[in-house]
Amino acid sequence: MMIRTALVVLALALTPGATMAAGYSLYEQGGRALGFSGAFTARADDASAVFFNPAGLAHIKEGEIYLGTSFIFVSREFAGEAPFPGFGVTEKSPNQVFFPSTFYWAHPISETVGLGFGFYSPFGLATEWEDPEQFSGRFISTRAEITPFYFNPALAVELSPQIRVGGGLMAVHSSVELRRHIAQPNPTDVGPDILDLGNVQLEGSNNLDFGFNVGLQVDLTDKIVMGATYRSGITVPFEGEADFTFLGSGTALDPQLQPLFPEDQDVSTELPFPAMFIAALGVDITEKLAVEADFGWTQWSDFGSLPLDFEDTSLSSTVEQNWEDAFFIRTGAEIELNPTTDLRLGYYYDETPQILESASPLLADNDRHGLSAGLGYTSGNWRADFFGMVLLISDRSTDGVNRDGYEGTYASGTQILGASFGYRY
Repeated sequence: MMIRTALVVLALALTPGATMAAGYSLYEQGGRALGFSGAFTARADDASAVFFNPAGLAHIKEGEIYLGTSFIFVSREFAGEAPFPGFGVTEKSPNQVFFPSTFYWAHPISETVGLGFGFYSPFGLATEWEDPEQFSGRFISTRAEITPFYFNPALAVELSPQIRVGGGLMAVHSSVELRRHIAQPNPTDVGPDILDLGNVQLEGSNNLDFGFNVGLQVDLTDKIVMGATYRSGITVPFEGEADFTFLGSGTALDPQLQPLFPEDQDVSTELPFPAMFIAALGVDITEKLAVEADFGWTQWSDFGSLPLDFEDTSLSSTVEQNWEDAFFIRTGAEIELNPTTDLRLGYYYDETPQILESASPLLADNDRHGLSAGLGYTSGNWRADFFGMVLLISDRSTDGVNRDGYEGTYASGTQILGASFGYRY
């Protein structure tokens, strides 16, 4: 029974870690847009419009290649509370750096039709804690990582000088890796209360799964533009193998415990990459100052439960998640300093979708605020966009309701630096 409970906890390790956006969304998809905190739905007018709003591809009047990388610096700390792991227990993650990258291409087919392609990761990242063999939460997780890749061809049409529409096909391939230790209560009065029997590692992936994105841009006046975009949700099935390693507790019970330890076997699960809708308004205040505000909604309620299906069906389980839909607001400004240089500033607020009972070493998400600044430089056909961002994430206490009984307060911090480079031909 204890091993089955441990495998229920294993399912929770499919939930990835801290990102720029709430939940496990990843919004670092273009250096220019990130300079003003991703408020780019209304004004999207470069190749990254494939992600931000495909209708913007109709703006493209010459071919463009646009690629970039973000460096995400993540730190996490945990302070334990009673009854487990207890007051005075502190844990922290190693200093982790993630670097999601993007590639976009756009080309005009005619004066009113634009074609584009994007390769990016709008969800993902990972969690890991220092000294995993001694980590007090090692029976929940020592490492979890999910890496999805989206392939997104898109097409846009200018219906009139004021109206542009676009849409694309999203194909996603994703892989997962997770590790944790397996515990067994000590039935004797000798030694620790919990025996560390071994570990399990799961690796899996999916074939291609498909969704779509659509967008609209309307010039309300020559200085005001409205934009809207919708990205469909995709539920990704993972197929893989769970490798169980019995290390032994170092007690006389090992000969009796080893036959109860599971054998290596196939395992499957599924994880939703939720739908998102954004409406936005952009205004040219002057010839050198433009501002935009985006309001977005993410259908995180798709993450209602997480099934874990083993070849040995007695080990299979479903973990309730009950996440809630959440909204976000992004605002930004772009200031032309001179004909070749632009300054960008931004702010965003993102509401967490995670209910308190689900907060754990895998993901202890909370509402967040972000502040960004960016600089763009153009020289001939070349352009470079740089940005930096600081995330202010509230601490989160489990308040004694954690599903795993692992009680305490989580604190995290994230800083992001990134750059994108473009060439127009």
